[in-house]
Amino acid sequence: MPSYVNSSIVSKRLSLSPAMDNAVKSAEFNRAWSPLALALRGENADVPLLRTWDIYSGSQPDINSGDMYAREPDLDLNTFEARRSSLEIHIDNSNWTPTPYISFTSSWDALQTFANFRDSQRSRKNQTITAIDPAVRLEAGWPVVCFGEEMRHYGIRDPYGMANAELRSHYLCLWRVLQNEIVGHWNWDDLSSNPNWYQDTILPAFRRFREERRRRELVDDDQVDVLSSAINSLGLDDDTLSSESPSSSSGRESSDDEELWVLEGRETVESNTREML
Repeated sequence: MPSYVNSSIVSKRLSLSPAMDNAVKSAEFNRAWSPLALALRGENADVPLLRTWDIYSGSQPDINSGDMYAREPDLDLNTFEARRSSLEIHIDNSNWTPTPYISFTSSWDALQTFANFRDSQRSRKNQTITAIDPAVRLEAGWPVVCFGEEMRHYGIRDPYGMANAELRSHYLCLWRVLQNEIVGHWNWDDLSSNPNWYQDTILPAFRRFREERRRRELVDDDQVDVLSSAINSLGLDDDTLSSESPSSSSGRESSDDEELWVLEGRETVESNTREML
C-alpha cells in the first residue's frame, strides 16, 4: 500500500480540538476521511478521476497556478452536521451555495453522458475534460471521498434517483486540487471525436503521468544518496561530532557558535534528505 500521510491542514479541518473532542466526538472520530483511513476502506486510487467543466462551472483551474479550488475552500468538516449539510447542498444542482467539494467521476461512461448533456445546451458548449491522479493527493494527505458511500452514511436523499453505480463512481476532492495532481485537460469536442477516447487518450496520458512522476522520484532518490554521501565525506556523523573538543587535533579552536552552526547545518541537510524520501 502507498505511504499515505495526514496533512496538518487537513487534520485541523477534519477534527475538533482535543478539548472539544473530549466533550463531543468529532465527525472524523466516527467516520474518518483521512487518506490512510480511506485506503484501508479500499478506495481505488489506481484509475484517473474525470471532470467536465465550462466557463460557467465552479472550481475552474486558476489561470496562473493551474490549481482548482472548491467554491468554499476553507470550510471545516469536523462535525456531523457540517458534513451532512454540505454534502446535501453539493448534490442539489439547483442550490449554488458554495461547498468545499470538487466533483469527479471514475466512470468514463458517466463522464461521457454528462459531458454530452452539457454540450447539448446552447449556453454550456465547449466542455473541457480534466483528468487527475487521486494517488498524488492521497499521498500528500488530501482526501478523496466516495459520494455514494458518504450519502448512505449521512442519510442524504438522492434528488435525482441516480443508479447505485453512478453514485459509487462519484468522487469528491476536498477543498482543492493542485496542479501537480492534474494529468491533463482536453477539449471535449476534440476528445470525443474518437469513440475510444478513454482507452486511446486518457489512459495512455495517465500512465505517462505516473511514469514521469516515478522517474522524478528516482532522480530525487539519487539526489538523497548524493547528499548522504556528502554528509559522510564531510565527517558529519555522530562519532565525529561527539569526539571533537574545543581544541581539535588540528590545533584549530572550535567555539560554541561554530559547533552550533555545524549541528544546525547537519539538521538542515538531514531534514531535506528526509523530505525527499
